[in-house]
Amino acid sequence: MFAGCVNPTAAAQLKSQLSGRSTTLILDVTNEATIDAAYQEISLNHAENLWAIVNNAGVADTSIVHLTPLSVWHRTFDVNFFGAVAVTKRFIRTLLDTHMSPWRIDCLT
Repeated sequence: MFAGCVNPTAAAQLKSQLSGRSTTLILDVTNEATIDAAYQEISLNHAENLWAIVNNAGVADTSIVHLTPLSVWHRTFDVNFFGAVAVTKRFIRTLLDTHMSPWRIDCLT
């Protein structure tokens, strides 16, 4: 399992709780450089082990529409929607090239 964490401290804490077969990566779904770095690590070293993408990054800072600043809505969509699209677009070719089926893409927000 590969787990992307935006926070290095959280990544280290998660790593200590996972099995030795798991890998934590620094991954901010709104930052193409971190998506590319995660892709390079996984596709170059572990492509045969990639069977699914689970987009689990999410923020929930919105409230009542007229009371929530537009910048909060932008951040919410950047993480919850566009982040999932960016990660999926980056990794889908590896899934298709390595395993025709079965593979999965799940988005949880």
